[in-house]
Order: sequence, then structure tokens, then C-alpha cells
Amino acid sequence: MTTTLNHAAMTVLMALMPDVSLAQDIEGLYRPDQAWAETWTCDPDDLGMDGGALGILDGKLFGLEKTCDLTDPRESNGGTQFTAVCSAEGETYTADYFFEPTESGVRITRDGETLDWRRCGQQAASFENVWVSGFAMGVVEASIDDGDGSSLTMSCQDGANGQVYLNLSGQPATDVVRFDVDGQIFELPVWAEGGRLNVECRACSDNYMALWVALRSGTQVIVSDATNLATLSLEGSSEALSPEPCVPEGW
Repeated sequence: MTTTLNHAAMTVLMALMPDVSLAQDIEGLYRPDQAWAETWTCDPDDLGMDGGALGILDGKLFGLEKTCDLTDPRESNGGTQFTAVCSAEGETYTADYFFEPTESGVRITRDGETLDWRRCGQQAASFENVWVSGFAMGVVEASIDDGDGSSLTMSCQDGANGQVYLNLSGQPATDVVRFDVDGQIFELPVWAEGGRLNVECRACSDNYMALWVALRSGTQVIVSDATNLATLSLEGSSEALSPEPCVPEGW
């Protein structure tokens, strides 16, 4: 016996089927499309970990210590918009994410803020010595990259938990870092692997807050540690860095 579905029944059936085709071109493992992320492992066992891998897999977005279920895909302007139901640090929230495939990976936009992810295995993009900003999973980053292995990143989450990362000549910064912003001198010690600087001790936080203001208004910054030195432009810094410094953790 042959059963034929009428048009109404077929429409209902198709509506119930998950639409995965829209996301197939963005599925995969990623790292931030920044020079400071060159050393990320891209190992699936490190998914969602700082220094590990980011991912869009099986209808889920894996950011730093955050996971989102991607639902209700809608094609729009060359990309796909999703309603994302996200979990992070025991909290759940819903937000709209727009994904646009790029030559090297994917561009992710939420609430008007954009961040580029580079597909693991793809060659790094070329970087200009100009400050840029990006947003992903609640974290805003302002960064500068000179294209020669030196980069400075100021990270901020919801106006707090300010963090600073520095690479010099392709290596994470070591010891004490000296910032010379148009003759103004600031020093911050290296705190952790990956070139993360200490901005939380009392003297450190004072220097960090003053450095933020100087970076927004200066013309160039000469950054050095015990072995390496780089001169970074401050072009675009006033737009990439918020007018108010991001408060470091512990303040």
C-alpha cells in the first residue's frame, strides 16, 4: 500500500526537521584571528579553553568557557543568524549571533560587536600596525599587531576583569614590561604564561589604569621586556579602547 503525504502534512514535517545545511560552511575548529593566538593548540580536547580551541560543532558554539546551542537559523546578507541559548559560569542567557564565512574562517557578530575566528590550519591573516576591536562571548578585546610578531591586547568583560597580553618578536613577554607612551613610562610585571601581565596588585592596577588613558591619547608606544623591544602605533586606539578603563579584577 502506498501512502502519499498531502501538502499540509509535508509542510509540517519539513518544519520539524532541523535545518543543518545553513551551518555546514562554518562547522569546524577555530582560534582567534590574532597573532597572539598563534600558539593555541587547536586540539579538540582543549575545546573552550584559553589557549586551546574554539569551535562550531554539531549545532553548538564553543567559546571561552561558554557553550551555546544554535537554534532557529535564518539566512541573511550572505551569512546565517541564529538564536543562541548560552551557558557560562552557571548562568544561562539568550542572544542573537550572526555568522558570516570569511576567506580564513568566520566572522561572528553580536550586539553590533564583531570578532574574527580563523579556521585551524588556515594561514594567518596579514596584520597592520593599527588598533582594532572585537567582541565574542561577552569579552571585548582591543589589540594592535605590527605584523612582525609583536602584539598587545587589552581584554575586558562587561567593563571589568581587565587583562593585558603582550607578545614581543613572536614570544610571550617575560619579566617586567616597560611601556613608553610618548615619553610617559609605565611598568607591569608578567604574571602568567602566554604573556599575561599583572594588573591586579595595587601598584600594578594604578599603572594599568594610567596606561589605558595614555594609550588612548598617545601617538606611539615603545614596549620592551628583558630581551625584546617593539614600537607599536596608537592609530585607532581612541576608537578601539573605551573612554573609561576596564576595571581589573580585584578592584
